[in-house]
Amino acid sequence: MENSGCPSFEGCKAPLCPMDDSFKNGAIWYGGENVCGSLKFRREHWYRIQKRIKKLSIDYKVVGYFDHEILNEIKIVRKGIHGR
Repeated sequence: MENSGCPSFEGCKAPLCPMDDSFKNGAIWYGGENVCGSLKFRREHWYRIQKRIKKLSIDYKVVGYFDHEILNEIKIVRKGIHGR
């Protein structure tokens, strides 16, 4: 993975990085893991869904993993949501 101009690149712990080449092809994320901190992507559908799942995972168990495709398909985030 290359820096690609992201100001948070060095300290970022998010496993699903939109600036990574594998973002749309194989990168996965689990509900309790860190989310990209870049404000550049805050209007993207997948980003908003990912933030909601992360918030939900604090109180409820979120099962499975999510990738770019799954996050874009999700319309509503509620208790009991699960990935693959």
